[in-house]
Formats: sequence, C-alpha cells, structure tokens
Amino acid sequence: MVVNMTQSTHPLSPGYVTIYVTSAGGKSTIHGEGEGTAELQSVRSPARARRMFSDDTWRAYVDTIRRRMK
Repeated sequence: MVVNMTQSTHPLSPGYVTIYVTSAGGKSTIHGEGEGTAELQSVRSPARARRMFSDDTWRAYVDTIRRRMK
C-alpha cells in the first residue's frame, strides 16, 4: 500500500491518494482511492480539470505498477 499526501503548499492540499493491490481468483487488481477539498477538485472546477487532477494524474503511476507486477 502506498499513501501519497499533499504538502500544505501544494495546489491540491489538503488531500491524499491511497494505491493498493488486492488479489482474488488468481488475478490482482490495482485500486486508487483518494479525497481532497482543494478548489481544483471541487464540483465548481471544470470536469476536464477534475479528471486531470484525479484519474489522469495517477494513470501513469498505476501503469508502472502493472509493468512491475509481471
């Protein structure tokens, strides 16, 4: 399990993301969960920005984990 927490000076502070792996039936699944209250992640922020700061930010990280698991 990896937990990334924003520093107080980061634009997405306060917030965190937890990355963890579960296994069942011979398959592993990578999970990413997080929360934050920064304006850039709020519903007032454009959907594109929210996607960029959430899903898109962690996609490359998860892909790296997948490659290392093989």
